[in-house]
Amino acid sequence: MVDHEAEIRRIRDELDDLQRRSADEMRAQQDRRLASLVRFHLARSLNPAYREFLRAHGVEHEDDLPQSVAELARLPITSRAFLQESNYAARPCVPPEEVQKVIETSGTSGNPLRLPYTYEMTRRSYQDLLARAFIIGGVDPLVPSYWVVHWEPGGKDDWSSHLGARSFEALAGEGRALVASTRTAAAEHWQCLAAHRPRWAVSAPVFFMAFAAYCEHEGLDLASCSLQRLMLGGATCLPEDRAMIRRAYGAEHVHMFYPSTEALVMGSELPDSSGYVCFEDEVLVDVVDAHGLPVKIGERGRVLLTYLCCRGFPVIRYAIGDAATYLGAAPGFPGFKLIADINRIDAGEIGEARLPFSEIELMPRQFLGRGVPVRAFQIARRRLGVKDVPVFRIETAVADRATIERIALDVFTQNPQMKDMLDSGMIHAPAVELYPPGGLTRGRFKVPLYVDERQQQYEQ
Repeated sequence: MVDHEAEIRRIRDELDDLQRRSADEMRAQQDRRLASLVRFHLARSLNPAYREFLRAHGVEHEDDLPQSVAELARLPITSRAFLQESNYAARPCVPPEEVQKVIETSGTSGNPLRLPYTYEMTRRSYQDLLARAFIIGGVDPLVPSYWVVHWEPGGKDDWSSHLGARSFEALAGEGRALVASTRTAAAEHWQCLAAHRPRWAVSAPVFFMAFAAYCEHEGLDLASCSLQRLMLGGATCLPEDRAMIRRAYGAEHVHMFYPSTEALVMGSELPDSSGYVCFEDEVLVDVVDAHGLPVKIGERGRVLLTYLCCRGFPVIRYAIGDAATYLGAAPGFPGFKLIADINRIDAGEIGEARLPFSEIELMPRQFLGRGVPVRAFQIARRRLGVKDVPVFRIETAVADRATIERIALDVFTQNPQMKDMLDSGMIHAPAVELYPPGGLTRGRFKVPLYVDERQQQYEQ
């Protein structure tokens, strides 16, 4: 039987210990774990894909492997495409009995990334590191909380946010974490908050904004509810959106943490919102330039992750598709990095979900397959009220707007998470802008696949 209070004390003690350790002590631990990790994946016979990948890049023997974090750049960078092609869901690097669940991302292409989460990886990240992130955010994990995550009650439940919520529920204790679906009607959310009186809540920014809009429309005093602190993850949040959320809920604090499907929980925002401390006792975070070299303090680059306890599949120098600004050492956490301004560079955000650029590239073919040739194509993220609206910009000689709008809706909702958000009222339906031949491409060498109009307005 789990002693929930003892488990939370253990996580608090671990967090205190990390703040007391020297950078040298932390680096020695990282070196040992990294050497063990790369030896493990080099030796895997259950799925030799990473070994073959290393050999293709000139790394063939244990002597070629890095023995320390300082030598990590000797290894090649891995990608989403590598994980997809290696089929770790069907052939994990561990025996099947060690796999708790196969998690998948959404995919318009019909080929989502599917990954095997081991029991140990889930326990460590979705219990220990989530609790750590929330403690940094000023909440008591044992106090009742409210979670709104992607899943279909009685149906599809293989998205990572649902597994994370259920795992945390097991850590905190039955009845302490109430888990709801993004498909839950807004009126039911209000009833749940009134009945259970949770003190803090977890979801993506888009949920908190959409629910605030509902309460305003219905004349419900959201600031009178029991929520005191809000934990946001899974998508970026502009400063004005964050301020709006805090005002609407009357919250003491709005806190961001850094999750992903591939590496679960990587870090947490500091209490003063100055940046994200990376949990580098478990996830090494490197910010590198176009040549794969570390950027200097204050510079931006793409994020590479190495997850030290991931055995089911290799997350080693993995290009997650994010960019960030490197701020140097994290204050109060010797040996840990501080990063800020995290955003996607390989996908477009709509609401709280992501459309990979590789999927957007396929959309013109889907239009052509339905009889509408497309000469240029772009998706934009626009704000209407407090909700996002996806905008399809299409250059075509076809003038049948009604047909094109039907195709756009069909193509957009092939992505399960986009459909989920649209059906639950968290985003608006796609809008279509039609351009005659040359109208969208005139004067441009190439039309960007995705534009975030919200970010452009903020930067201006």
